Amino acid sequence: MEEYIDVLDQFGNPTGISKTRSEIHKNGDYHRVVHTWIYNEVGEILLQKRSYKQENHPGCWDISSAGHVHALEKSYEAAVREIKEELGLAVNKEDLKFIMAIKRNRNVLNQELADIYVLEKNVDCKKLEFIDKEVIDAKFFSISQIKKFLENPESNVVNREEYAYLFKYISLEKGLHL
Repeated sequence: MEEYIDVLDQFGNPTGISKTRSEIHKNGDYHRVVHTWIYNEVGEILLQKRSYKQENHPGCWDISSAGHVHALEKSYEAAVREIKEELGLAVNKEDLKFIMAIKRNRNVLNQELADIYVLEKNVDCKKLEFIDKEVIDAKFFSISQIKKFLENPESNVVNREEYAYLFKYISLEKGLHL
């Protein structure tokens, strides 16, 4: 069964209309997504490797956890749900820190308003469970490693526009000089 998603106006206000995910993308409606970046006590960032069967960005390294906010679901609820589905980690909403919302106009059919969360958590990647099979691997990378990926336009890292915000947040939070 396909999930229903609330249609938003360009400012993120609910329109009172819900549509299926495929209808949202077919019509280019604004909708909310969540991105959660997980980092550990030394400031390394957990990236997930997307399944090669994924429609978008197969086999690429991506945000720790991401997904659509379902109709009538709160943003933080979606973040908690996606972390469980994609990585098998149980977290509470209190574990998450909301840092910002950004408008992502990837193309005329993918108009997203992304709520960005961070979660500081030491995770044993060997114990992760990829429940929904959208993810095939996850690893921690240092900020310097990720910067090298980002410098190479051929690297298979997606959602490049968010890393600067994330680096700034972690450097302030951890007292790192980047």
